[in-house]
Amino acid sequence: MSDGAWLAIAAMAAATYGLRATGLLAGARLPRDGAWGRALEALPGCVLAAVVAPAVASLGTLGLLAAAAVYGVYRASGSVMAAMAAGAALVAAARQLGG
Repeated sequence: MSDGAWLAIAAMAAATYGLRATGLLAGARLPRDGAWGRALEALPGCVLAAVVAPAVASLGTLGLLAAAAVYGVYRASGSVMAAMAAGAALVAAARQLGG
């Protein structure tokens, strides 16, 4: 591997570590109540929606069916892993069948 590749790997590792350390240190200083607290509690759901919504939309009807399967399995079982597996299995099966 070239020196440039090693340098790029080292730079990305340093940047990743720096971002994580900054988040850890800054997170300890954020207020836990009031508007900040409510915003921080809502953040994981917002991030998940921002990641999932484009994927569902790009798959069209298949994406909506998979999302419905995920929701249904989660509501029935309470298991996030089972819900994700059901959605992935539905998409994989549809793709194998030419959908």
